[in-house]
Amino acid sequence: MILDEPGTFLQRTPPAWLGTGLQAGGAWLCAAGVPLPVLNPERPKLLYVRRTEGE
Repeated sequence: MILDEPGTFLQRTPPAWLGTGLQAGGAWLCAAGVPLPVLNPERPKLLYVRRTEGE
């Protein structure tokens, strides 16, 4: 998906982590969560979450 494609997002700019990725611990994710981009209904986004050992 091209992030600056017109009509992709309903918000002005996507969350900063969307372009760079995000690494966080489970406790932090449970407390804070992850801000998701506000997308147009016809523009789905699939997120890939992976657990890493020892981090």
